[in-house]
Amino acid sequence: MNPKKIGAFICELRKSKKLSQGELAQMIPISREAVSKWERGISIPNSETLLILSNIFEVSVNSLLVGEYTNKNEKEKLQSLALEMLDEDNRKKKKIQNLKVLIFSLFLVFTLIFLSYYFLNTYNSIKVYMVSGSGNSFSMTDGIFVTTKEKMYFRFGDFAFSDETDIKGIEMYYQKDGKEKTIFSSDGFIGMIKDYYGYDAYFELEELDNILNNAYLKIQYSNSQEIIKLEFTKDFVNNKFLFFKRPKASAEKNDNISKTSNDIIEKIYNKFECDHDVCTFRVEEGNRIIEFSYFDIGRHLNISEKNENETIEWIYYIDGNLLYYRSYLEENLTDEHELHLNGLTTTDLDYKYFKEFQDKYILKYLS
Repeated sequence: MNPKKIGAFICELRKSKKLSQGELAQMIPISREAVSKWERGISIPNSETLLILSNIFEVSVNSLLVGEYTNKNEKEKLQSLALEMLDEDNRKKKKIQNLKVLIFSLFLVFTLIFLSYYFLNTYNSIKVYMVSGSGNSFSMTDGIFVTTKEKMYFRFGDFAFSDETDIKGIEMYYQKDGKEKTIFSSDGFIGMIKDYYGYDAYFELEELDNILNNAYLKIQYSNSQEIIKLEFTKDFVNNKFLFFKRPKASAEKNDNISKTSNDIIEKIYNKFECDHDVCTFRVEEGNRIIEFSYFDIGRHLNISEKNENETIEWIYYIDGNLLYYRSYLEENLTDEHELHLNGLTTTDLDYKYFKEFQDKYILKYLS
């Protein structure tokens, strides 16, 4: 079949009847645009419409399909054959269209199922708590407790106590039914604890709500002890449907200090092993062990270096440009400094601490 020849023949027949495209369209009935497409050879009428046109123009269906007048003796045979061919072509087109609709529908359903599964398994799955507590002789601030679907992270914060205090041991526990249930214990303050759900976990999942409301820290020192109730304050939870990129912290143009605050995040993500919002890195050099921990919530980097009986701790708050330094000898605090990096120059007495922090850790391990 030649669509253009068929269209030209229909146009010829229409004009011979002195009909406009719109008038012919009303007689069938069909849209004027459809008649226009026939006559331009873009499409051809279906079998039902061909029968109607055959009656209007008083020609055979075969003539319409051939695009010219044919021998009437072959009318019935050719008409039947032509109609069958046209119907078969229409059936194939409809079958292909239905198959496309089915494939698209299945793709849409599987996409919705996947997105629903992902949403249900990630929504509200990360919670961050700030931990603090105080007593008569001890106080703790800026502790952090992070829970995810697979892991938990707990880190003691900054402790304040007398330099002469001799820490013998600590125990973290929670109360249930009037009884103390130990979470973990140690001979002294420890860094970060990574905990997995399951057998022999420090933080039992089914007791998490009870722990958050009834956790205590028992500190053994000298010939006495003190019990501090720990307060867990929720700081972050991933329960938002929309997330917005946070603006970058402004950098101070001050010697190498601005370079540290600008580049340190990128270096951490390239070097550390990250799980959700917590990144870690560990270095062992003989008796020297260095542990790096970066928390995206609060954007601070903790560095702990242990060498035999000496421990050095650094806490760097990137957004606030604050750097804390502490050194311990056999768990006794020997030196402590707080550095405000904004405005710090090479002539300041505390600059040597920043220089040590930068040279020994940032430039050496994160470059």
